[in-house]
Amino acid sequence: MSALVTCGLTHEINNLLTVILAHADSLTAHCSSSPPAREHLDAISNAAHRIASAVYSHESDLQKAVRQTDQQHQGISLAVGK
Repeated sequence: MSALVTCGLTHEINNLLTVILAHADSLTAHCSSSPPAREHLDAISNAAHRIASAVYSHESDLQKAVRQTDQQHQGISLAVGK
């Protein structure tokens, strides 16, 4: 169950990042004549890319840890008889 939650959260984060990056790219195309606006949009885009990189670099580690925790809980439940 926890692995599904982790995958679901990763998927939702990806959806949000897609929207953020698409809007930042679209606005960047329309604000090319405004250097301050472009700097802010570049900061938004860079932050979104860093988040995506962090999420995906740890995704398999998170899923592995969640699976191990699920297995431990199943073992405890069997030992207790639940």
